[in-house]
Amino acid sequence: MSDQAPLEKELKYYLSKEDYDTLIKATRKRVVKTVKQSNVYFDDPSLRLRKKKIGLRVRLEDGGLATLTLKEPAKVSSKKLPKLKIRHEWESRLTLDLAKDLIKGKTAISSLHHKPILILRSHFNSRTLEGILPLGTVKTIRTLVRADKRVLLEIDKFKMFNKKFYELEVETHQPVLADQVVRSLLKKHGIAYLPITKSKLGRFLEFWKKENQR
Repeated sequence: MSDQAPLEKELKYYLSKEDYDTLIKATRKRVVKTVKQSNVYFDDPSLRLRKKKIGLRVRLEDGGLATLTLKEPAKVSSKKLPKLKIRHEWESRLTLDLAKDLIKGKTAISSLHHKPILILRSHFNSRTLEGILPLGTVKTIRTLVRADKRVLLEIDKFKMFNKKFYELEVETHQPVLADQVVRSLLKKHGIAYLPITKSKLGRFLEFWKKENQR
């Protein structure tokens, strides 16, 4: 992996439960696959990673594939699409056993030598890294739909702190085109066009802080 992480360009759109159901039904013939994910977010109790706009997670997909991902801000933006999120993304594969040990707190994430953790070491001292632990899980059912040859939709239903949420995501290197495709699709099915920037991690931490301030 190079020293500079690839840029992740991501568009997100709010969906109500009714919107979600409508979209799933309308696109059922174009489904590529549906996957179940468990996304476990890591930070220290003072949320020092979050304060630097850094996200760190371990993802289990369909109970088998495990990845460690770090996302950090990129110093670029889009004038045409202000809601476009552009971040550097560092990702490493994990063995399933190691991922489970990290999630259970049996292995300290600071002990790893994977690229996402090496990047963290450039931001924080060892004492801070040793305080990083799993904060909780967001469970997601993701339906991947081929809108056309160039645009792959990710229609998500996810749950955290016993609350359910719905959204549409598109990760793309052609964000203007992707946004036009999404806008047209939503209009066709009577769904409001509501682009958002708040990530699953952002929502998760809002609830986490409320729970831990009681």
